[in-house]
Amino acid sequence: MFRHVPWTHTPRDRAARIMGNVWLHLHPVLVRPRAVAWTYTWALGGLTFLLFLIVTVSGVILMFYYPPAFLQTMAAHQDIRYWVPFALFNRNIHAWAAEGMMLGAILHMVRVFMTGAYKKPREFNWGVGVTLLFLTGFLILSGKMIPWERLPVWASAPRGADLAGTTLLIEGNGFYKTIDDMRRANDCRYALFGGILVGPRSLLLFYVLRCVVLPLAFGFLVMLHFWRIRKDSFSAAPHRSDEAKLETWPHLVRREYLVAKLCLLAVLCLGFWGPVPEASNSLHAPWWIVWV
Repeated sequence: MFRHVPWTHTPRDRAARIMGNVWLHLHPVLVRPRAVAWTYTWALGGLTFLLFLIVTVSGVILMFYYPPAFLQTMAAHQDIRYWVPFALFNRNIHAWAAEGMMLGAILHMVRVFMTGAYKKPREFNWGVGVTLLFLTGFLILSGKMIPWERLPVWASAPRGADLAGTTLLIEGNGFYKTIDDMRRANDCRYALFGGILVGPRSLLLFYVLRCVVLPLAFGFLVMLHFWRIRKDSFSAAPHRSDEAKLETWPHLVRREYLVAKLCLLAVLCLGFWGPVPEASNSLHAPWWIVWV
């Protein structure tokens, strides 16, 4: 399990620690000084991935107490809120991490665009990142449907249906309307929500999407994204052509672990503080849908 023992502070051992670790082997042994600067990446990509792991682990715990049955959903949420020990705290962590994941993904895409990190030879990985951004929004939308409260039924779901109904190809007013007799009863909104109106079939569909389909697709694309980052090399250009590189261990790894600890501490504090504020009285859609 543990190699390179006894540990000695030599360049060879530090390089072996990077190449022989399941998490760290995606990093190069040496990085440019600009790549470890806080003001260049802000660690947004790593933070988004960490929040995805928190959402996944806390979501799996919630699955033990949640039945995807239309008549039992509200009772299960009452049990989670009042009876199951630490279940409400875990649900708060799940919700806060999901919101932070969406915010981190948006800021990460903005950072990549502003620094020109999407340019050749990284244009394929930019497309993967854009796909991950849309999947992140879909993950949050499906998660808001599962509680089956007033917010998803009257705010998130109708707006999601409106967005799904604006596609150019597979909707009632799309290009294929005359060819496939496309109408509201068989377009993409019908397939997404299990009917014309949001109902029990919508709950089951979004539960399967949220817990199985989307996490598998997201995990595959994340692995592809990380692999392409390693193959395309880091985008941080050197300030000088003769600039000496730094060892990944400990310069970059130390910063990543510190950011991960701070992020985890923030999520735990928010989980103790309370749930994510939802405008349930005014029935507003999620903030990222409002922007769209």
